[in-house]
Amino acid sequence: MAAGLLVLFGACNLRADEARAVGDLLAKLVPEVAPEEQLAALDGIATSLDPRIPAACLPMLQSPGNSVRRKAARAIGSRWWQIPPGERSRYIKALEANLGSAETDVVNMTRRAIGLVARSYDNDMFGRSPGKRWVIYERSGKPCLIDSRNGTEELLGAGVEGMFLPAYGNEPVAPCVHWHPAEEMVALEIVIFRRPTLLWVWRPEGGLRPFGADELQEFLKKETGATTEPVVSDTTFGEWAGKELAFSVECLIGEGEGRDVKTLDLRWRADSDTFVLAGEKGR
Repeated sequence: MAAGLLVLFGACNLRADEARAVGDLLAKLVPEVAPEEQLAALDGIATSLDPRIPAACLPMLQSPGNSVRRKAARAIGSRWWQIPPGERSRYIKALEANLGSAETDVVNMTRRAIGLVARSYDNDMFGRSPGKRWVIYERSGKPCLIDSRNGTEELLGAGVEGMFLPAYGNEPVAPCVHWHPAEEMVALEIVIFRRPTLLWVWRPEGGLRPFGADELQEFLKKETGATTEPVVSDTTFGEWAGKELAFSVECLIGEGEGRDVKTLDLRWRADSDTFVLAGEKGR
């Protein structure tokens, strides 16, 4: 297991009061209950690891409510490790019934769940490393990393400000996951309240390296000689070039009538964990 890898599962020991509270919510996940109540119950168990949840969510895959079916598929997928091997085919069959939904977010969460339960990561709800060991998917609004060698996973950036961009709209993950073609390094597209967009980098030996807006703005003020700190609005992945990550930053530089929006080309050097200003282009 990679250094610093956080195993999110194992024995699930709930306190008696927690178990009772979850049980009360699970009791609402039945066809006789209105979709609005089903949805509220699913929201209530969203962060629980109670092992009863996957089975309780199965009937909700047939709910008339699109949001209920989407959240039930999400709940099952996020607890893939709780589903016994002998039960996987039953879950997959139940999930497959929603692949024909007219709602894109329902289909996306269904494909995500099927991939996780089946341990098959070949659709765009996942970003898999070239060597096939590492898998990125979205969980709880963050990038979640699976080590397919030992079946463990880590929620990246749990205490760091920022949301994994695909979490908005339950979108495919692959376009926002940029693996190095030859190294075990990945750049991930992150957003803070829809703007600014930023990048995080992960690698086994160094763990997560967020590129924070404050850090970038301080660096750009120094490098450009600006009298005030630039305001970063968008960070865009460019390419991996050897041990360097090329990316661009769109920012507002200057004050008053002298303000200008510029797109600055930067590089992050993995070996020294430093930024380099490679050029700039005014707009």
